[in-house]
Amino acid sequence: MTKLKNGMELICAPNPKTEFCSFALFFRAGAFYETGGKRGISHLIQNLLLMNCNGVSKPDLYYAVESIGAEVRAKTHRDFVSIEITVLSEYFSQAFDMIYGILSPFSWKEQEIQEQVKIIKKYIDLKQETFSEEMERLYFHHPKYNAGIMGTYEILD
Repeated sequence: MTKLKNGMELICAPNPKTEFCSFALFFRAGAFYETGGKRGISHLIQNLLLMNCNGVSKPDLYYAVESIGAEVRAKTHRDFVSIEITVLSEYFSQAFDMIYGILSPFSWKEQEIQEQVKIIKKYIDLKQETFSEEMERLYFHHPKYNAGIMGTYEILD
């Protein structure tokens, strides 16, 4: 692990048994760090981060990802947000540029935010508790395990 000048930590875990490489960004965010009125903000921002990476629109980003056979996953957990890209090692440079683009300065238009809010509300409507979430809620008797990752309609509004 290497600590960068900006405080971020870089972790490299070479695996010579594969021809793939993966990059991941992890942010300490999620329900554990959110207060009542801001519950779900980490999930909203995680969705928005892929909306406009370094000036590249979401459709263009997905096209670029597909054109090199990469896979991008973004997920909000209770205590962190992760964005990961996996690609054949020969496309290391292009994949690195894509993940770096997520860290570039960004701003979102109101329409983009509302579009993501609408998507999250639909997920809230369809959401079923996963087995892991149910076990966390039942086993760990702490209010943060009962806090929804996606927030609520009221908070999103």
